[in-house]
Amino acid sequence: QGFQQPTLQIPSSFTSQNPFELEEREVIRFLVKFGNYPLTTDDDNELLSVGQYIVRELKVDDLKSVNPVYNKMLASFEASHAQNAPSIDKYYVTHNDMEVSQLAIDLLSREHVLSKIHHRFGNPKKEEDLLVDLVPKVVLELKSKKVHALLDENAKKIKAAQEAKNETIMLQLMTENQKWQNVKVALAKMLGG
Repeated sequence: QGFQQPTLQIPSSFTSQNPFELEEREVIRFLVKFGNYPLTTDDDNELLSVGQYIVRELKVDDLKSVNPVYNKMLASFEASHAQNAPSIDKYYVTHNDMEVSQLAIDLLSREHVLSKIHHRFGNPKKEEDLLVDLVPKVVLELKSKKVHALLDENAKKIKAAQEAKNETIMLQLMTENQKWQNVKVALAKMLGG
């Protein structure tokens, strides 16, 4: 990630509902199901688990959900309570916060089915065998969707500044817009598209 990212802050117009529900739910499902599985190494060559990777990637961009239960689950993992649990899924299922526990049960009861394409080419791989590809992809998809939403919001602000003939604000917004466009391009490259 050789580019400087501006901090992601979700506009207040998105807080009434969660337009990122599908992506956030998938990220949390990986946290609950595979949080303690080894995934990758960081810059210091320290092994990162799936949960540590997810928390680090969301924290670096200051990504928070409008869903407080998702934020509780991430905070709980980050506080090392879940990292040290022998069984991450049981940690969340038996969590003392009923909302966290209920969501964990729901996420674990809905097994993720790999596409039929995997079945055509011999033995289908288990999801845990694909974590090194799947986890970064779902995190990048979430970031990408949030960047697209921010660009849409910024376009509306630029239009409003144009209509108000406020060139100072318009130039600031256009500079910010260019930064987000660069992030969007970088994320698209990382996603392979």
